[in-house]
Amino acid sequence: MKALIMNWELSDFKYRRDSNKMLRQLDVELREAYMSAANRGILNSSIFNGNVVNIIAAALNEILTLRIQYDFEVYALSNTPITRADTEIFYERITSALEALSQHAIPSKINNLRRNARPEFLCIEDDIQKRTNVVQARIQGIIWEKVLENELTSYGKIPSLPDISFDFINDQLFRQRVNSELDELTDNIKNCNKRSVVERCGSIAETVLLDLMLSDEQRALSSTIKTSKPIRRWGLDDLSNVALNLQLINNECYQLIELLRSYRNTIHPGQELRTGISVTIEQAIISTQALIILIRALSPVSDLSGRV
Repeated sequence: MKALIMNWELSDFKYRRDSNKMLRQLDVELREAYMSAANRGILNSSIFNGNVVNIIAAALNEILTLRIQYDFEVYALSNTPITRADTEIFYERITSALEALSQHAIPSKINNLRRNARPEFLCIEDDIQKRTNVVQARIQGIIWEKVLENELTSYGKIPSLPDISFDFINDQLFRQRVNSELDELTDNIKNCNKRSVVERCGSIAETVLLDLMLSDEQRALSSTIKTSKPIRRWGLDDLSNVALNLQLINNECYQLIELLRSYRNTIHPGQELRTGISVTIEQAIISTQALIILIRALSPVSDLSGRV
């Protein structure tokens, strides 16, 4: 126990040391972005704002990745397998780190930039919050995949789905489509066709959320997440961001959908050829859990069980 405590303390020390280095580097990168924009005379354009958001999101991703990396080392040093119960520890530490960054560190960087450079920011806080949600989802996905990786040595297959009803879907054609896709998904799970499982889960989730938005278009358009596209052309990212913004789904559900979306993006033929990355069984399981939790969140009579 004493050794485990020392490992946690070492984890915290290394994280504080290296995250502070990265935050100092963030100041440098933001100043460089400002100087580059000033030289080109584009301080008042959305290009500059987009660059700032990208720089901050990348820094968040690197810093939070460090947090989970050093925490994983605690288990590696103690030869202790990571269990589902440990996800609560990881999640609390990630959430605490994210809150410290998003409530204090990042706002201070933005205020410094405003004070020193006085550029006009175009709703940059909203953009950063949206990107922050995506980063947190990706890091959370690392945790879930690591846990599943440990557990899969015992069975190595995709768990079957509970009974699912789409009676809550308003549009009849949508309901017919998702019921048909559910049959395909069930077959793909039985055959452990990982790629098709991710595809079907993504398609069903998108249809379910689209039906939700079309059932009350005025509510959907009242979201502070703005897009120039008509609702019927919204993708899974638009749909999930608006659903979270309107509190139709919670943050856990959003994170899972974001992971599902990122997994689905990797299975496009061109993306697979460029990256050489293929769908893992852990990602297929997380995709099914994302769908289950989404349905449970939106169905008023749902009693679906099961979570990552």
